[in-house]
Amino acid sequence: MPGGMTICMKNMKNCLFAVLFVCLSASAQVLSLPIAQAEEPASVERQPLVVALDGSGQFLSIQEAVDAAKKGDTVLIRPGAYAEDVTIHSKENVRLIGAGMDQVTILGRERVGVFHVGKWPYGATNIEISGITINEHGGHAMGMFNGRGIVLHHVRVKGMLFTQQVEDVRIEDCIIGGSETTGVQFANSQAVMRSNFIHDNDHGVSVAGKSTVRLERNVITRSLFEAVIVNDQAKATLLGNTFVKNGGGAAFLGTSQNEASGNIVSLNAYGPITTTD
Repeated sequence: MPGGMTICMKNMKNCLFAVLFVCLSASAQVLSLPIAQAEEPASVERQPLVVALDGSGQFLSIQEAVDAAKKGDTVLIRPGAYAEDVTIHSKENVRLIGAGMDQVTILGRERVGVFHVGKWPYGATNIEISGITINEHGGHAMGMFNGRGIVLHHVRVKGMLFTQQVEDVRIEDCIIGGSETTGVQFANSQAVMRSNFIHDNDHGVSVAGKSTVRLERNVITRSLFEAVIVNDQAKATLLGNTFVKNGGGAAFLGTSQNEASGNIVSLNAYGPITTTD
């Protein structure tokens, strides 16, 4: 019996060691398994901010929506005539999209200049505006100040569009006219104007200061004086434009620099393209 008990005790020890080995092996395998990473929540698509006079959007006025807009937001403007002034400043990557230039009109109220992008000393960066009509007030319809990356397309401007110290401006497929002075005036700005219709102003386009402006495939007509006037130390490139039925074609004054080719200049009261020191 004592010998049998000894054998039994040895067998029990062996069994315990075997169980312990199996448990340790299983633990090691569990520890070696890769830890599942918590999945990041999918990015939520930003919903547009909707402006509607009938209350069907989140906002009744464009300015309220602009003030609420954050980086990357889009403001959608439903049809209507909005009796307000609008200023976009201290904003980045904001789109303002109207239902169409024949459906959305910004009438203005009290301020000279109905629509401002940037204001001293605050600018605006990467702003896109389309599908609206901007009326003039006090002879001035729209101003851009201290901004960068401003894009206008399919916008009607009824009055002067003025820019000062803005860079990387693009104005495309717009209708600009009815100013008692200049249709589009650039002061110390860098811009491209492409495929616009500019009509019934004193001067069509004025490029002044140290501006650098490229005009491509625009039609400028019924200006009281020149279709384009460039002066001071400005630089202008005129490619494939049509200047017809204006007081004059294009005038390069002072120390301004120019490049012009492929333009149609006809039926003006005087001079196709003139250069004076």
